[in-house]
Amino acid sequence: LSSPYLFPSTNDEIIEFLITNSFCRWIIKIISPIILKPIRKGRLLNTDTCDFKGALREFNYKSIPFNSLCALLAMKEWAKKEVCNLKDSKTYVLYGELDQTISNRSTFSFLEKNNIHFSKISYSRSGHNILADYDREKVNKDILEILEEDNQS
Repeated sequence: LSSPYLFPSTNDEIIEFLITNSFCRWIIKIISPIILKPIRKGRLLNTDTCDFKGALREFNYKSIPFNSLCALLAMKEWAKKEVCNLKDSKTYVLYGELDQTISNRSTFSFLEKNNIHFSKISYSRSGHNILADYDREKVNKDILEILEEDNQS
């Protein structure tokens, strides 16, 4: 799992609550059918990437249709159910320690409560987009090692 979006960051909890509330969702959809992505603290663009040049190399969108955001949140709930099927799998969670998009702590707690055995691999110089951030080469190397290890078993 690479920076799995199972739980929002503390900053995004209120937004997610409003969007998942049917009355608020209806009002927001009328007022703002397109949602601008926020620029997070310490970031220069609206992507949770510490490496500014890395963020520029990647495709980033500045806004998202409100319906797409609602679909993303619904998919997140589906993903939580699917992750629970990993009980018999060797699971790795790769994440950036500077991630401002998700709550890694909540993700780890969720996995533990659901008896999913996992190994954490953290990247100290990266935010949410670990494949585009400062630690991207280490991330790619780690992913290849995991896949090679899995292929040999």
